[in-house]
Amino acid sequence: MHNNNLDYNQIARYLAGECSPEEVRKIETKMKTDSGFSRIVKEFEKIWITKNLDHGIDWDMEGVWCNIREEIDEESRITHIKKLKPRYTNDNRRGSTGMKWMIRFAAVFLIAALTSLFTILYMVEPEQEEMKIFSEVVTERGQRATINLDDGSRIRLNSGSKLLYPEEFDSEQRYVQLYGEAYFEIAGDERPFIVKADEAVIEILGTEFNVYAYEDREDIKVVVAEGMVSVRSDRASYEHSASLGKGDMATLKRGSEGDLNVTQNVNLRRHLGWMQYRLNFDNIPLSQVASTLQRWYGVDIEFENDQLRDKTLTADFEDATIHEVIRVIEIAINVEHEMKGRKITLK
Repeated sequence: MHNNNLDYNQIARYLAGECSPEEVRKIETKMKTDSGFSRIVKEFEKIWITKNLDHGIDWDMEGVWCNIREEIDEESRITHIKKLKPRYTNDNRRGSTGMKWMIRFAAVFLIAALTSLFTILYMVEPEQEEMKIFSEVVTERGQRATINLDDGSRIRLNSGSKLLYPEEFDSEQRYVQLYGEAYFEIAGDERPFIVKADEAVIEILGTEFNVYAYEDREDIKVVVAEGMVSVRSDRASYEHSASLGKGDMATLKRGSEGDLNVTQNVNLRRHLGWMQYRLNFDNIPLSQVASTLQRWYGVDIEFENDQLRDKTLTADFEDATIHEVIRVIEIAINVEHEMKGRKITLK
């Protein structure tokens, strides 16, 4: 569940009955498919109803917001954020209306208890009682990063990805969250290492594996390069985990009942090639190819018509420029391209 991507403004308007029908549909669909999101909205609703936020009470919103900031500072719970400088940025600042709703909704948290606020902001799992301070590393399009953890583990983060990890692991387990793709080299330790990647939960003691969990893909994939890992859906119990060894791949379809498909003896070069700047496409729809190229090269790819999206590409590239890749696509699929700045149109 993507706590860090919660739209508090939209949740507040939903609870106040001020969302459009389309927004209501999206929120309620997400509540059905994301148990964590549903739990948070329901908790917010309890607070909203209990405190009668919309029943004519005159709130000093600016004062409440300042009090919240002061309480957070006193508790020393401000999360340490590490962000890589992006090559290309879009400034999507919210307007005054969004801020008003943020302040309005923040008042509910202060009155209900700061504990509720910290539970959301600091990514505390339901079964965990101790609050954790998490650092964040974000790679923009065309960027990569290597993160060395305090236990000796190393994580290589692919472009367009995000990793959340504690500044210090506790005595019982090592826990991180991934959005996107990363290769994990886990140091041996008595404490299990747990990776939460969208709807997948991966547990290991010491091994090397790759996790592919981009939000624009239907499937989440875990490929083991060395050692053994345990993989399950976050909707399933530990008894329904799948054990993977070297060369095994587990595929989990988002929104499913948690069923895993395990494939043995996969081509590790194909799945791990991104670390050597290799791109491998095996009968992949051009729409998915475009998404990968956008993350890798920081470009925007558009299609002149939707029929092109379904055409498939089989090709391998190694340390290729975007111009070289597009040229191969032109020849393989019989298309042309037009490039203006960082925008590429296939036609």
